[in-house]
Amino acid sequence: MGFDLLGPVRFEYDGQVMVVRRRQERCGLCLLLLEAGRAVPVERLLELLWDGRAPASSRATVHTYIARLRRMIAPTGLRLETKGAAYLLDVDRRAVDVHRFSDGLDAATRIADPAERLPLLRDLLALWRGPLMADTADDALRERLGTELEARRLTALELHAQAQIEVGLHACDELLELVRRHPTRERLVWLAMLALYRSGRQAHALEIYRRTRTHLVEELGIEPSAELRGLHERMLRADPTLSAGEVATPRREYLPRDVPDFTGRAGELRWLDTVAGGRSPVAVVSAISGTGGMGKTALAVHWAHAAMRRFPDGQLYLDLRGHGAGAALGAGEAVRRLLRMLGLPAASIPDQDDEAAALYRARLSARRMLIVLDNAASARQVRPLLPGGPGNLVVVTSRDRLAGLVARDGAHRLDLDSLTDAEAEDLVAQIIGPHRTRAEPQAAAAVIRICGGLPLALRIAATNLAEQPGMTLRSWVDAVADDRLDRLAVDGDPDSAVRAVFALSLARLADPAAVLFRRLGLLPVTEVAPWLAADLTGGSETAAADLLGTLRDASLLSAPRTGARFVLHDLVQLFAREQADADDLAALQRSYRSLLGLALHADAELPSKHYPTPRPDDLADRAWPLSTAPAQWLADEWDLLVGVARDCVARGWPDLAWRMVAALTNFASNRSYIAEWTDAAEAALAAAPDGYGAACLLLGLGGMMRGRGEHTSTAAMLGRARRLFARHGDDLRAATAASQLSMVYRQQDRVRSAQVAIDWAIARLRDRPPTSQLGQAYVARGNLLTLRDDPQDLVSASFEQAAAVMRAVGDLAGEGHALTCLASSLRRTGDPGQALVAAERAAELFVAADDEPGQCAAALELGRLHLDTGDIDAAWTHVRRGLADARDSYHPRAVRNAVQLAGEIALHRDDLPTALALLAEATELSRALGQTRPLHRALLHLSRAHAAAGDVAAALRTGEEALAVARTIDPPTEQRALTWVRTLAPPG
Repeated sequence: MGFDLLGPVRFEYDGQVMVVRRRQERCGLCLLLLEAGRAVPVERLLELLWDGRAPASSRATVHTYIARLRRMIAPTGLRLETKGAAYLLDVDRRAVDVHRFSDGLDAATRIADPAERLPLLRDLLALWRGPLMADTADDALRERLGTELEARRLTALELHAQAQIEVGLHACDELLELVRRHPTRERLVWLAMLALYRSGRQAHALEIYRRTRTHLVEELGIEPSAELRGLHERMLRADPTLSAGEVATPRREYLPRDVPDFTGRAGELRWLDTVAGGRSPVAVVSAISGTGGMGKTALAVHWAHAAMRRFPDGQLYLDLRGHGAGAALGAGEAVRRLLRMLGLPAASIPDQDDEAAALYRARLSARRMLIVLDNAASARQVRPLLPGGPGNLVVVTSRDRLAGLVARDGAHRLDLDSLTDAEAEDLVAQIIGPHRTRAEPQAAAAVIRICGGLPLALRIAATNLAEQPGMTLRSWVDAVADDRLDRLAVDGDPDSAVRAVFALSLARLADPAAVLFRRLGLLPVTEVAPWLAADLTGGSETAAADLLGTLRDASLLSAPRTGARFVLHDLVQLFAREQADADDLAALQRSYRSLLGLALHADAELPSKHYPTPRPDDLADRAWPLSTAPAQWLADEWDLLVGVARDCVARGWPDLAWRMVAALTNFASNRSYIAEWTDAAEAALAAAPDGYGAACLLLGLGGMMRGRGEHTSTAAMLGRARRLFARHGDDLRAATAASQLSMVYRQQDRVRSAQVAIDWAIARLRDRPPTSQLGQAYVARGNLLTLRDDPQDLVSASFEQAAAVMRAVGDLAGEGHALTCLASSLRRTGDPGQALVAAERAAELFVAADDEPGQCAAALELGRLHLDTGDIDAAWTHVRRGLADARDSYHPRAVRNAVQLAGEIALHRDDLPTALALLAEATELSRALGQTRPLHRALLHLSRAHAAAGDVAAALRTGEEALAVARTIDPPTEQRALTWVRTLAPPG
């Protein structure tokens, strides 16, 4: 018995073909087979069989289909059962080619040997005789049912090609044909380039890269991935590793260093092997839970190193800080960090958590990766970090039992207990030498009892003993007993046991190392670089690096994981914090002021600054002391800097808190950082609700909310900021707040209020030395004049003034923004030639400034210009690029503008399904943003799309809603809408 759906549908039983002549019945059987063994609700059958337009008689029709299908399959012994309002076809998955393919692909991803993997993949691909349900499903149904399946087919093709290359078969022609069919599938391009290179066709490989890059840039407006660029660069320098026998797949290696003397845990390691080798249609999750210091991380990392070959695309590691000294890492920020590890630039990562999580799942869907999520706080924190694709494995460590992850997500949990006495003795013996444990077996047993089998405590105790070879084990035991024996008993609190052992390590440290140790405990992060340690001690970076090495040797820090950063275990940091005194707190405050100085220096180097950053009068200028470029330093140290701001709030240092937040405001306008910055800014504002600091925070918060189209409380924030700045005599920032406030009023159609605010701002800015803020004010005035339909010469003059100011201060992105607005105004008044010149120059400036939102805006303006001049193809090319950029940014107004324009162009191209979908989306976005003019435009074009599709009732309904909105705008807009509605209304 067999049911083949991959190609023309074919049903066989006992060597005979079973014929289902009616297409809808055949389609219904296919739908049940696709869900083999699972109940399919009647509502879903209706939705799929009639594409959402089921007639009133559809339920009865489905009942008839089911009755006929039951009669047809009766000889096979299969049962088609009714399960409430659903139907279930009880069929073995192996009888359906779709499931054989899917299950086989899952199995192939777990086979490390390419020679074994290759024939399986070849057989799986042979199951595909054509598109899914080729003679049964229409294109719309196939897209709904088969998109994921088609993606898995491409994954199988990639794995097949990879296995061929790994065994020395370079099927270049086959790969080139696949690249021709799927020019944006970069993994296929990567494999084709490597196959060509290894076949001696290096020039052809480089030509494939050039063509791919051109296609990506021209069609999608993006550069090739970091992996593809890296392969290209390695080919250019003739990297000898490219000729190796195995495929040098682009890997992401982020595992911490393995513990060299890892001991025991044989049963736990076997458990992890079993879980990783199990069959599952989704990523497998192993949750390792246990007390702090139990060795969860060491176990996960040790196993991950041993299992590397199972995951050819690499391993990711992320500390979720669930039980550390500071706040746990939010799920959204965790997703963004993982995306950055996967090679995505920060500017390409959505700031909305669900959008970032979706992108993360998509990026991993065709990969085989191991993800280690360390120190999780809860199942809720972990759940968004579970990847897509069956080839991935997630290992989570946590002190929490993660019951929700086990119940809802199918995680396998291992509750990690103390080391056995034998394992603990082996660990101590490895560190101090077996001759010492054999010489004092009873004392060695006492060491193990005191440490409670806790690996972290055992390791620190053994390190102390190793560094004092003359000390007997009994002396060490007696020293601990004299200190806090009652709290070090085997049945006592493990935290207390750890604390006692830490105290012995700390007591052996010389003063400089002990001082640094205490101060590290006060930091809001657990990773520390030598330059930060130097700030805490007031010494040189070299001396600080030596002190960090001392702490590492005492097992109070772990060895550097990334770059030159050392890591404190969270329990160690908590212990260190307990030891801090008033001098340490004073040193921390001095270090925070030093960090503020670095942040201000880095802010001053940013190419575009929307907000003037205040600098304390008593903060001396200092030369940039680090090798990292300032802007990159802000990105690298973002967690530290935001953590410092929050820590200042918690410690009652509100002045430092708001100043640090203000110093990060311009950098935070990058969408990947807005959420964390906003949290810190709101906390700092709550700590200092009045005064100059509050004004700076309100300006940043209001401006960022305005940029995202969130106007509910923005006007109140900016108005209050302006009043506070004016009260303190700060005209520059008061005018900046007024300029931002004018933009809010304009977006709310409060024209008179907007005019008053922008006139007030410009009057205070134009007599000062030129700044980006003056340029922004001129742009705001130009947009307001455009809204009021003022003469074009006044509008152009304002935008040209803005561009001149931005040019004078070197703000490339600001100049590009001014020219984009100028192009828009010229287009509206019928000067497409000059508008095109301005828009193309703006696009060049945005590229030079590496400003992706600006590039999106310029692409949309160029699209509208070409639409207005009748060049629909050129318009579509530009708007597709702009729409892709806008969706990547998830900036609501940018998405709305792009979707609206794309819908209008689709309507001009007579692509009515696309036009209807895009314009409906634009309508909902405009409604959500609460802006009447864009809502009116979206509704009017949606009505026209319905009319073009022949749905007069929908066109009239939407047109009447557009008319209702137009009546709230102005009489000319109302008249245009009324004229359109009258063309739809029936005569009389």
